[in-house]
Amino acid sequence: MKTILITTEFTKEEKNKAAEIAAGHHLIYKGSTGFSPEEIEQADAVLGNFPPRDLAAARNLEWLQLQMAGTDSYLKPGILPEKVVLTNVTGAFGESIAEYVLGAVLLLKNHFHTYIRRQSQKSWAKIPVTNLKGSTVLLLGLGDIGRETAKRMKAMGAYVIAVKRRPSERPDYVDELYYEAELDRVIPRADVFVLTIPMYAEVRHIISQRRIALMKPSALLVNIARGGLIDQDALIAALQQGKIAGAALDVFEQEPLPEDSPLWELENILLTPHNAGGFSSPMAREKIGQIMLDNLERYLTGQPLKNVIDKKTGYCL
Repeated sequence: MKTILITTEFTKEEKNKAAEIAAGHHLIYKGSTGFSPEEIEQADAVLGNFPPRDLAAARNLEWLQLQMAGTDSYLKPGILPEKVVLTNVTGAFGESIAEYVLGAVLLLKNHFHTYIRRQSQKSWAKIPVTNLKGSTVLLLGLGDIGRETAKRMKAMGAYVIAVKRRPSERPDYVDELYYEAELDRVIPRADVFVLTIPMYAEVRHIISQRRIALMKPSALLVNIARGGLIDQDALIAALQQGKIAGAALDVFEQEPLPEDSPLWELENILLTPHNAGGFSSPMAREKIGQIMLDNLERYLTGQPLKNVIDKKTGYCL
């Protein structure tokens, strides 16, 4: 009999499905910090996000299934025991986050955020806008989120360039495909630059002051991946000085974003509280449950798990 700790807030239907899949096994539902030391020590598997600091006490743990795509906090040295298989819910967020990206870009290009502010001032002043159709959209990352974003940008008439880490064939909704070593030569072409790659040590501040300086003054930067990908101080300076036109940020180096952050005061920016996908989206929430329950069945029947994470790169194998 396996002992499985579940921190995810499953629906009634999902709990019934889990009980059916795990008949004869011990399922324990609690919040991520509600388990006793004995339960943690006896756990064979965990479904849901689990405090990294508690993993050392989970001596029997074989498998950790996260309810998110980001794995960086679990891949730091000394956190996750080597024997533990780590999986995430890649595939759950692409569509909902791609909608966020599209909406954010349209908002910034049409200056809706400025018009909303001016509405309260009863200001009847027009602002020049730019179109998404005919714009060059650069995607750093072409996983689930990157692919779904590329499809929507292409459908809107944008020219899509993607940069990715691992070789693959170019899909028909991407006009040009490059690898990370070529990033610097395509950044200056982008009207919209979207970050979708996972966070790992080698890409911290990959969008550095030097790379921000490569962007067009009219360009927009969108980050829905991880806050650590961007040198936030360099971005703030670029936005304050008008070196780029604007940004949409759903993730930050420190979350919640501190009240004294200069980002709050900028007018050429959209800030959202790490809310682009996940449990805030019914579509993503349903897919999260499906992926987790499918992997639970695979685990208990000895089948290969989906979305197994390469602990060196943070990518799915």
